[in-house]
Amino acid sequence: MKKTLSLSLLAGMALCCSVATPWAVQAETNSLPPINSGGVVMIDLPSSTAESIRLDIKEGRFAAQSVGHLTLDAQGVDFRKGTLKSLTAHVKNGHFDNALVDELLMKTQAFSFDTFELLNRRRFVLDNPVNSDISLQISESSFNRYFSSPQVIGKLEKAVAKKTGNFSLLTFSNPSIKFLDRSRVRLSVMTSVANAMAAPMEFDGRIAAENGKLVFKNLKMSSNGVQVPVDVSSVFEKKLNEMIDLERMGKNDFVIRANSVSMSKGMLEVRGQAALTRLEFGQ
Repeated sequence: MKKTLSLSLLAGMALCCSVATPWAVQAETNSLPPINSGGVVMIDLPSSTAESIRLDIKEGRFAAQSVGHLTLDAQGVDFRKGTLKSLTAHVKNGHFDNALVDELLMKTQAFSFDTFELLNRRRFVLDNPVNSDISLQISESSFNRYFSSPQVIGKLEKAVAKKTGNFSLLTFSNPSIKFLDRSRVRLSVMTSVANAMAAPMEFDGRIAAENGKLVFKNLKMSSNGVQVPVDVSSVFEKKLNEMIDLERMGKNDFVIRANSVSMSKGMLEVRGQAALTRLEFGQ
């Protein structure tokens, strides 16, 4: 049974409306069933090929994500055969499930598709998921905007409260992360115990690629004189890893597996592969 491949970060793009006219530049002598695409009816399936097709979107706002800039490049397209040599998605300033990604680059392998499905329903229909190489960059400042959000702080406080009999003895504010060398990180947060005066707390550890996931590892707490009833290092590590889970970023549309992690000048770079399970444009 065929699977429909979709990428939700591209949702809302009216691909067929944008490219239906240039695609229908040639007509076959043998008439085929009409194609209704984005309100444009084409009598014949185009017999043309395209070396490349490019879609460029700035400040895109979609149902579950947003992007500052998105370019989509299809290479080596044969509409009659329904084949494609590669498809590249390049995102800058992406916002996925509250995670901020400064840059994401995804390039698929060659695949075949159903031309009628593409033109009529704006989606690629394939026999199997499409694999792609992927790299993404997340800056130190993007991590900090994410971690300082009330939602993230609330989740950390709730997770720690479970260790203290569901009493909210510890509250946190002003979290910040600092990228050090060799993938080492330092997380600082102001901590208040039982609503007493707040004092700084630090966690030193690493960010690594482990079993295909992006994870914080070996967080060690330094309380700086703050007397806390529990060691919250393991709680922070577990909860933060849940929140930076790459599978959540793609939801049901693509699954990222991280192979390597590196840091340079306040930027974290993750390289790996992604399996696209859906790829569609618009509703």
